Amino acid sequence: MSGFAPLPIRSVFDRVTRGAGYDPATVNYSAAERERVADLVNDALALAWRRAMWPALMEVRRIAYRPRWAAGPYAQDDEVWHEGSYWRALRPTSAEPGANGDWQDDPPDFLPSFPFLANAIDEVDLAACVYERHPARSRDARPYPCQRTDFGAVVASEDWPLLPYVRYRPLPPRYTWANTTPSDTPGAVWFVEDTGECMARLPDGSAAALPFPVMFQGFVVRYAAAVRLRDEDGRAEALAEAWEELDRVSDASEDAIRAPRRAAVRFAGRRFR
Repeated sequence: MSGFAPLPIRSVFDRVTRGAGYDPATVNYSAAERERVADLVNDALALAWRRAMWPALMEVRRIAYRPRWAAGPYAQDDEVWHEGSYWRALRPTSAEPGANGDWQDDPPDFLPSFPFLANAIDEVDLAACVYERHPARSRDARPYPCQRTDFGAVVASEDWPLLPYVRYRPLPPRYTWANTTPSDTPGAVWFVEDTGECMARLPDGSAAALPFPVMFQGFVVRYAAAVRLRDEDGRAEALAEAWEELDRVSDASEDAIRAPRRAAVRFAGRRFR
């Protein structure tokens, strides 16, 4: 993601602390106060994150409409993805799809939908969120529109791709400043004092530094510091400055998208005149 940089989250916490009028080198926060700063940063980041479908944050991943088959048991009408097909259980079963008559292959009324939470999806662009080919690696990749459901989205086309590439905004990261105990639980996050970074436990068991979207640093620091102000007039002014900063980031993001398009048009004009 181009919107991210290897920026230690401690630097963001320190800027919020300075914005509140304290010296990070001398302030003695309790664990609860440190986590309060982290909560402010997380809340501000979530606001910025969900303000728009930021191109720098978008990811593309191949996602099956149903979970891959694993050793059962399965209830009647459960659906799975297995060896290039979608299957529906006709009765309670622990058998592998295709091994006997317990499963129906590619049910005619199958709904090509995918849940957000199970796939760590925060939001999609409903007009163009599903592709048969990777949109960044294929010329003229066709987008398929989707419709929202209570749990995610469904492809609104009769000729839906079998195993789609989904373009989506992932869930915003959440940081901690108080928890310094490493964990083996997938998704766990802890703070490392020596490096000033938050580490996250990945599904494969490894750990990696949790990156911070540097393009939101100005807004996050201003917003978090503003919320801590006790003076209402000062808080309102500081919040207005924070939102102006986010508007500036939005304008810069749009300019970054338009510039390559303008260059492509100029290039095409010179080439084909």
